[in-house]
Amino acid sequence: MPETGNRGRACAYCGRGGKLTREDLFATFLRSFYPSYRTYLDHRRGTQLKNTAPVVRDVCQVCNNELLSKLDNYVADLNRRYFSGTPLPDRPITFEYEYHRLLRWLLKAWYNDARASNRNVEKHRVFAPYILGETRDPLIPVTLTLGILAPFVLGKLGSSESLRLVK
Repeated sequence: MPETGNRGRACAYCGRGGKLTREDLFATFLRSFYPSYRTYLDHRRGTQLKNTAPVVRDVCQVCNNELLSKLDNYVADLNRRYFSGTPLPDRPITFEYEYHRLLRWLLKAWYNDARASNRNVEKHRVFAPYILGETRDPLIPVTLTLGILAPFVLGKLGSSESLRLVK
């Protein structure tokens, strides 16, 4: 059973008690890099949040500021290197990444969303030791498939111009 902290709650990742901090659901680096993105859906309450990024307050300082922030920093660096400019059709991009670090970050985002929306939290919690780097592999097999898509505009569905490539 997890230890509890000052408010009777345990860290969602390590299970220890202590001061619980705010974990951003939409990574701070993404909000900084894409300032026009300022609307967030709150599925639990059925509302939209404007200009206020959603957070969960259930992560201890060690997990949030030392362990999870390293994952955010890694993905922020990937974002700067590979997604900060517009790709050109005649210049191929080789997306180089560390499989486990990227998967840990994606699972962290998924787990954070599950806790914020109170959906299947226990099914996601099984990934916490892996997200923190305590296990080499997730306890449940996971397949990560990545792809980079060319930008396109959605038109009227069913028309001959339902998808148009942006050049």
